Amino acid sequence: MSSLCDKCGMPGGKSRPQHECRPGGAIWAMIEALRADEGNTVTILCDNPEGTPNSAVECCGDWTDWQQRRFTGDTVFRALEAAHTSFTTIARRG
Repeated sequence: MSSLCDKCGMPGGKSRPQHECRPGGAIWAMIEALRADEGNTVTILCDNPEGTPNSAVECCGDWTDWQQRRFTGDTVFRALEAAHTSFTTIARRG
């Protein structure tokens, strides 16, 4: 797993020079972390026009026991943040 950025706390930092401390950079860093292991997938779903939660992502991989798992949030950033938090929590127990 890569180091965390000193400024924003997202994966990246010195080991990933392309990392930028802004939502777009953080989003890409979370996607890269979630799909880093062989076979892991991240699907970004379309926004929900009918209400909250507005955004969702689905992840599948070893850390989800190979089951599609949905994470939601008010924005794509927040949905990915929920997935990334779950991923890092499971990785620490590992």
